[in-house]
Amino acid sequence: MKRFVFIAVALLAFWGAAAQQPSTMKFTAEEWDFGTIKEEGGKVSHRFEFTNSGPNPFVIQKVETSCGCTTPTFTREPVLPGRKGYVEITYDPLYRPGSFRREVTVTSNDRKNINKLIIRGNVIATPRTPQQEFPVEVGGGLMASRTTVGVGYLARGTSQAGTLEYYNDSKNSVTLGVEYESPAIPGFSVSFSSPVLQPGARGVMTLTFDLRSADLWGRLTGGFYLTVNGRKMPVRFTATGIAVEDFSNLTPEQFNLGVRADFTAQ
Repeated sequence: MKRFVFIAVALLAFWGAAAQQPSTMKFTAEEWDFGTIKEEGGKVSHRFEFTNSGPNPFVIQKVETSCGCTTPTFTREPVLPGRKGYVEITYDPLYRPGSFRREVTVTSNDRKNINKLIIRGNVIATPRTPQQEFPVEVGGGLMASRTTVGVGYLARGTSQAGTLEYYNDSKNSVTLGVEYESPAIPGFSVSFSSPVLQPGARGVMTLTFDLRSADLWGRLTGGFYLTVNGRKMPVRFTATGIAVEDFSNLTPEQFNLGVRADFTAQ
């Protein structure tokens, strides 16, 4: 019995020591910074090279990325001891302006460690035309970025707003107004940063649910139409939200008095 215990302890010690050994996949670098790249410049790639520093052939089994914008290719055949291989990472910046950081996980027959590679950089957005920025044609020369705004959850007794942008694509100034759907939701309002818009100018529309004086609960939908120079346009706009109870000011004692649901397994 003692001999069996000794052998088991020795095996555990061996396995523990093996698990602490470093990976035999030695990369020359595990991070790469693409720097500043342009969105319209197309995909960029970097090849991470490694050396098999172990005594056995090295096989990459899979390479996993954290985003569909990142595509890996890698050495498929076994890498003999002392020989080199690679993992190449391609990043697609299209529709992804701003800074980025992506992690790539490399799994192989060297199970002692999992190697991680990192790419980073900053994407400069492609300049867009007003027609691309404001795809909704409202009418009367007015364009909008979208027709629906969601404000999420808002506590009863509070106020919350969402915004959308608009643009004057005509050669004349336009005066904006609002016609609310009937029946109008109490506390719902629409305001303009620029109710009179010059040609080529843009503004911000703010859609607000004010529940400080309106006692509403549940799903909220505020519908309205815009008027351009006094004429009602056909495009319908909506703002949505969900009014919920505000329990943030309850004491622990008051919270424990609340209604609870108990379920039993069937």
